[in-house]
Amino acid sequence: MKKLSIARWDIIFKTLFLGTLAWALSGCATKEYYAVQDECTPGAYQQFPVNQVQMYVPRTRTVQVATGGSHCRRYTDGNETRTHCEPEMRTEYVQYQSLEIVDTNTPPRDAAILNCTRRVCMHRYGNPDCEPPKYYVMTQALSYHLREATPEDAPGIMVIYNDAVLNSTAIWNDTIVDQANRASWLTDRQKLGFPVLVAVDNTEQVLGYASFGDWRAFDGYKYTVEHSVYVHPQARGQGLARALMLTLIERAQQMRKHVMVAGIEANNMPSIALHEGLGFVQTGRLPEVGTKFGKWLDLVFMQRILTTS
Repeated sequence: MKKLSIARWDIIFKTLFLGTLAWALSGCATKEYYAVQDECTPGAYQQFPVNQVQMYVPRTRTVQVATGGSHCRRYTDGNETRTHCEPEMRTEYVQYQSLEIVDTNTPPRDAAILNCTRRVCMHRYGNPDCEPPKYYVMTQALSYHLREATPEDAPGIMVIYNDAVLNSTAIWNDTIVDQANRASWLTDRQKLGFPVLVAVDNTEQVLGYASFGDWRAFDGYKYTVEHSVYVHPQARGQGLARALMLTLIERAQQMRKHVMVAGIEANNMPSIALHEGLGFVQTGRLPEVGTKFGKWLDLVFMQRILTTS
């Protein structure tokens, strides 16, 4: 029997090894993981052969709600005795819409490949040793335009608002709202002459919205407004918030407003960075004036003085 040379065995081993590695990585990139990333830069558009979509699925979660009571403790700071109190919380169950990835039987779609410097990898189908994919793949190329909101936008605004309530400290509420609530808010805001802007895709789905209203209900504050801007979680990182804010600033100038004010939770660094990039400066910080998710929250005020006479 003829023996194989060492070189021949080396070729066979490398072929088997590389083939196994390619199979493992291919399976991972398409089925094992879904990577959520930020700090991304857009790349080329291409066909992505994984038949998946992102959609909202009804779920139930627990939230901590303040009861009105508190737990206090005393401690010594140098020679001074201080008291620190935390709110008493209770657990409640709430319904919400969870943004999830769902397999479909649809054909491949155009996909935007984003090259990202940070990645959070969520395990999906089993193999914990599988490497996550190098790119975050959006299910479709994002295109949008801005316009005034209409009553038909209330459902989309509701989805974005409720997501912020349930999953962030951008809104200091614990209770989600229904479509009628957002429709009423939209009507009231527009009746007072204030703008409500939406960013929508080519199917008129709301991707984000922004508005402003009175800063304080006294005559002396009539040239100052407080604004808010929110973006659908699936559309973040694409410049929508900045586009909405630029248009909102222009509207405020057209209405001869003098100052725009933003109230931002102190740890919301993306929002703070967005406003700093638009010329807003921090003018105040109120420690522990709010609470959510069982924690005290600090409120940062940022403002921009507009170029109006």
